[in-house]
Amino acid sequence: MPDNNINREYKDTLFKLIFGEHKKYALALYNAVNHTDYTDESELVVKTLRDALYVDVKNDVGYVFHDIMNLIEHQASFNPNMPLRGLGYFADMYKEYISEAFRASSVLYSEKLVHLPTPRYFVLYNGIREMQDDLDLKLSDAYDNKGDIEVIAHMLNINKGHNKTLLEACRPLKDYAELIDRIRGQKAQGCTNEEAVSTAMNSCIEDGVLEEFLRKERDKVENILIRGLTEEEKKEVERINQEYYKEQGLKQGLEEGRTLTKLEDVDKLVASGVLDPIKACEILGVSYDEYKNRPDQ
Repeated sequence: MPDNNINREYKDTLFKLIFGEHKKYALALYNAVNHTDYTDESELVVKTLRDALYVDVKNDVGYVFHDIMNLIEHQASFNPNMPLRGLGYFADMYKEYISEAFRASSVLYSEKLVHLPTPRYFVLYNGIREMQDDLDLKLSDAYDNKGDIEVIAHMLNINKGHNKTLLEACRPLKDYAELIDRIRGQKAQGCTNEEAVSTAMNSCIEDGVLEEFLRKERDKVENILIRGLTEEEKKEVERINQEYYKEQGLKQGLEEGRTLTKLEDVDKLVASGVLDPIKACEILGVSYDEYKNRPDQ
């Protein structure tokens, strides 16, 4: 049985630390996605809720500011089910809002209209697969027929080089994307997880990228990133294997075929910048000498 206490990816945890626990960064993100310019951090209410579908798994960050209710999720992989998750999140957020604002659920049964903050839902994508700058994911896409409930998740690609207007509007988000990009760059050069994280963080501090945050939270950030990189590597191997067998329609093959597949998988991992050749071979169970000396090289 799958474990519902999902060990979520490192960038999700780091994202929460930055934009869920530091109000000045939270307000900067709120302003960027809502095209506002508020300055009073005390007026922003940060919400972090338990996932409506998986017990003890929390969403990333929710903000309530005046008449707007934001849900902002961070994803390191494409997930078309975000609108369904959002439906559960918003239901819980509205339930809590009504309880706090009106002190009684009986208000729902009165003849007076209950006014609610306007919901806005954003999914910030920061995975290694190439994705367009923006994409609207709709709950109605999951229906077999027309339905009466719609939830739209606005997916925005926040990788370096994408959605430049958004990133320029939120310096902490731009710096976050830069940190992740530098870590990937170090990994592509063959650095270990520890080396990649340490080198990237040092260079960011020197260049004023998330400098104040990284100096203050350095130990915590390093632990999050190093642990999470290992999880990302495992998930990337699993994704590549699943995609290969789906495309080829193969569940098993001759030993030679499996060996060839693994060698090709090493190429894909190295090209993605997640792993260096030696580490990729180790994870996939391939001899590095066999990979390095194959006939097509």
